[in-house]
Amino acid sequence: MFGYDVNRYHPDCSKNKAWILARSHEAYVKNYAMVFIHDENLAMRDMRTDPLHETLLSKGCVYQQRQGFERPGYFATHKDAVNEKMEYDWYGSYGNEVHASYPYRDRLDEDYTFGYPLISTLSGPNLTRVANEPRSLT
Repeated sequence: MFGYDVNRYHPDCSKNKAWILARSHEAYVKNYAMVFIHDENLAMRDMRTDPLHETLLSKGCVYQQRQGFERPGYFATHKDAVNEKMEYDWYGSYGNEVHASYPYRDRLDEDYTFGYPLISTLSGPNLTRVANEPRSLT
């Protein structure tokens, strides 16, 4: 039940009705969806950021959201890095229009894999080398 306890979030989030509604809606929408390890929420992004957010974003930082806080996930080095997030579209529910073009969501769709996501092959020689090496559990 810990995963459902709203008190584990920062008060900026847990006391914000819009944040609770949007995040709850997305959780219900994805309840029966396939769970991928690189999945990111689209609802209420950029709610809590640090002072370096814009600086890192301009350098290609791709953020991940944890507990309502945007934290650096990795730096995309390829020219097509898409980091801009749009307003939550409620997946077309409640009379909202689904974004016809949403590059950030499309980039996340590329990460929906149980293997190495596409971004790992585009992020430099070290990740490419690691992605192609066979691994053992010993």
